[in-house]
Amino acid sequence: MPFALYAASLRAGVDYWDTGELQTVPYILGIAHPSGFPAYVLIGWIWSHALPFGDPAYRMNLLSAAGTSVAALALAGALLELAVEPVLAGGAALVFAFTRVPWDHAVRADVHPLALAAIGVGFWAALRWGRTGSPRALAASAVAAALALAIHSGMVLVVPGIVLAALARRPSLRRTGLALVLGAAIVAGAYAYLPVRSAAVYAQRRDPTLALGLPPGRPFWDADHPSTWAGFRAEVGGGEFGAGHALTRLADPTVLAELPERYARTAAGDLAGGAMLIALVGLVAVFRRSRLAALGIAAGALLPVLFVLAYPAESDPERYYLPSYWAIGLFLGAGADLLSRGGLTRAPRALLAVVGGLLLFVAAANVYVNRGEFSSAGDDSAQAFIERIVRETPNDAIIVAPWMYATPLAYAAYVEGRLGKRIVVTGWPEDYTTYYPAWIADRPIIFVSDEPLLAVSGLRVRENNLLTPAPHLFAALATLP
Repeated sequence: MPFALYAASLRAGVDYWDTGELQTVPYILGIAHPSGFPAYVLIGWIWSHALPFGDPAYRMNLLSAAGTSVAALALAGALLELAVEPVLAGGAALVFAFTRVPWDHAVRADVHPLALAAIGVGFWAALRWGRTGSPRALAASAVAAALALAIHSGMVLVVPGIVLAALARRPSLRRTGLALVLGAAIVAGAYAYLPVRSAAVYAQRRDPTLALGLPPGRPFWDADHPSTWAGFRAEVGGGEFGAGHALTRLADPTVLAELPERYARTAAGDLAGGAMLIALVGLVAVFRRSRLAALGIAAGALLPVLFVLAYPAESDPERYYLPSYWAIGLFLGAGADLLSRGGLTRAPRALLAVVGGLLLFVAAANVYVNRGEFSSAGDDSAQAFIERIVRETPNDAIIVAPWMYATPLAYAAYVEGRLGKRIVVTGWPEDYTTYYPAWIADRPIIFVSDEPLLAVSGLRVRENNLLTPAPHLFAALATLP
């Protein structure tokens, strides 16, 4: 059911304003921005080439819908491992799936929904291991945790919670060693993609910006050029964006003080106060059943939130809320189960039907409240922007555009092949002043900017607003003085 509604509200493949990079990089087997997301790129390459319908952009959006749907399924499975009644487990999973933040991120290409799927399966398998002692469940938990790390290195904030939950039943040293070896092999194999592919892209001159004399390490094909050690460290660690500094501030009092205003108010607004109170009851219920599992799930929910509160460079902090929304959904189901039983071993059927009906009502109310998701699929402004670039710029132009506008152009160039001989250079006009004299001798230069271009060092620019469908976007043709 979640997947069907996600697919119905899926953002159209032509809307690449904020998702173009992750619709492009997996399809061309490139290198994404830090932290590289190697498993996402590899899975996305298979997914975007294997699906027989839709364009690559639509398919990558659909991958997020599939990831969030798997996370909802894992939430229901985890509740069943905690002996929650099936109707309540399913109801809590639907409440999670149709809450604003998960739904909003399920309909556009992003690494976080796929990482959330791996996290959810990891916790589900850890709880099954704790209940049954099945070696397969322990192996599944290790694989899912490793896959989450391979999708996004930021999941290092959540994986210790999965490990803690799995320790509710102590594995033997042999099984522990095998799980660690299996997980390490998956993570190392995925991240080996970055230097190997970077070296191949550079050797084959896949990135057209190399022909302009720019050094390797440009976005889309070879971000940070991780075939070098310095490039690999920058790519995986995200040092240029201050991620390491944010990790050191997780317990900073100023960060903790922002929890009520920046996170709790958002979560309470999305989930309603009553659901949050029931989730608190559920936290107690899970804690009584397995202290380590409750602490692991709570830690996996809280640490990404603290990280993003300490990380001002993040443009979309709400995607780091996803593990916490998953945990709240789990605690909601556990709390509803405890309250419906009222101290009894098994809940009366009539009361169970009432509580289950209330959860389904909340899920349906979420669908109604978030019905605006269905209207986002018709936005074709990015496509209009691409079409005007193709129609109104020379075929051999160098187009210098900041990130937001470079991503749709990269998709048009590298996936659709619609830009002809045009070369897209990501950045601001002032970033490449030393290169312009050589470039303009051979090719026309087009600047795209959020502000009117009055002057660029060494060049004369002529504004051409006809290029742009957006009122605050400007384009200019550069010529020699």
